[in-house]
Amino acid sequence: MTEKQSHLEHSVDQMMAALDGDYSHVSIHEVSSQSAPQYSAQEIKAIRKAVDLSQLLLAALLTVSPRTVKAWETGRSRPSRTACRLLEVIQKDPSVIELLIGD
Repeated sequence: MTEKQSHLEHSVDQMMAALDGDYSHVSIHEVSSQSAPQYSAQEIKAIRKAVDLSQLLLAALLTVSPRTVKAWETGRSRPSRTACRLLEVIQKDPSVIELLIGD
């Protein structure tokens, strides 16, 4: 990278070279991820109670309505994959709640 060439310009040059088949400056990282778990109504309620959250607060943390959390816990609806992933994170590491609350 020349002194006159910005980091962004250098990155663009490397990208253009890769598009032309020159991968000498490219790092490839393979990432695998398991799909989000599916939780039953009872499991969702158990996770919420284990971390001592009300339906209202859990709803706020997951950016859904309290009615939605109630529907999950009664089995009338199922959480999205994104909500399941967040529930998984909360279940595995309850300290993330503090990050989500922002205190």
